[in-house]
Amino acid sequence: MHFIELGIHPELSKAELMAVYGNRIRITHDLGDVLLFEFVNEPIDLLEIQERLAGIVKVGEIIDRIELNHQNLRPVLAQKLFDGLKTSKTDKKLKFGISIYGEGNRKLAKDRQKIGLTLKTLLKDQGLSVRYVDSREPVLSSVIVKTNKLIESGAEFVLLVVDKELLIGSTKAVQDFKAWSNRDYGRPARDAKSGMLPPKLARMMVNLSGTEPAETVLFDPFCGSGTVLMEASLMGYKGLIGSDASEKAITASEENLKWLRNLYSGYEDKSELHVSPAQEVDKFLQDNVEAIVSETSLGPPLKGNETRMQIESNIRDLMSMYLPSFETLYAVLLRGGRAVIAFPAFRFGKELIRVPVKEKLEELGWRMKGETLIYEREGQKVAREIFVMEK
Repeated sequence: MHFIELGIHPELSKAELMAVYGNRIRITHDLGDVLLFEFVNEPIDLLEIQERLAGIVKVGEIIDRIELNHQNLRPVLAQKLFDGLKTSKTDKKLKFGISIYGEGNRKLAKDRQKIGLTLKTLLKDQGLSVRYVDSREPVLSSVIVKTNKLIESGAEFVLLVVDKELLIGSTKAVQDFKAWSNRDYGRPARDAKSGMLPPKLARMMVNLSGTEPAETVLFDPFCGSGTVLMEASLMGYKGLIGSDASEKAITASEENLKWLRNLYSGYEDKSELHVSPAQEVDKFLQDNVEAIVSETSLGPPLKGNETRMQIESNIRDLMSMYLPSFETLYAVLLRGGRAVIAFPAFRFGKELIRVPVKEKLEELGWRMKGETLIYEREGQKVAREIFVMEK
């Protein structure tokens, strides 16, 4: 059995996981922030899962289990962790940490440091040089795991309570936070005022298309500064086409893709770019495309003091722009092809005002695949509502 720690948008993370691996894994337990799963037929490299998906924080395997009502739970647990660490191959100081998941595990979380110190004593008694990595929170962040090199120099143990059993997991891979941050804040062409798509969300949207990169031509008709194209390039898509009505946006995409080529060696940039409004993309597309992944215009930047009337006026303006575009986009998508589109949703107090585009899209022939998904960062005035659609 294996485990995955989901990101800060669990429903979006689960949808991404199932879009890519749904026919190859079986989820056995959904613990909210963690999923337990088994492989259906052949095993999948856990590092491949971590590298492919943007919506997961950690992935690992369950290595042991204990009855939760065991009379000597703490010492028995420390011994099992000790046995797990004895197999660790490192000629340097042995490092380990412990993460405890689940709201129902508060008592166990309080004992976490005692368990860690008991294990540290057991290891030192064996003459080993050891360091216990701790934090204030019951769950070690991917930053702590990676910067302390726990996977390479020892282990991060994950403890989960399921069906009156305490499951012991060992983390095998964590999210590369430095790489994600660099592709977000390090790219040369950035325009925060226009509401840039975060690279993690771009990768999740590409994965939600459910397409095989090596077999698919992917099209972004509102490519902006090229975030979707950058992530799809790294994933090895057969072909990439980007367009935008703004010449400035196309220049930004070119600059960012060039920067990406210099940053990551070993992949071929297969993108072609066009200056064109979305309702006219049929003029340069020679063949229908297999997948469309894009973020539409979010409208003019908001100050945060807009009235409901002003927000609704923005939505009407956006709707008049969206509908002609998606009529053309429907025509250039292959039958059975999938489109993953981010539309804006506006924060008005505690209410989230969504663009009423669903019925209009269905009238054009688009078929919705499941419920829409929300991506929202704390403090932002505009969220994203993700639509997955088929022709």
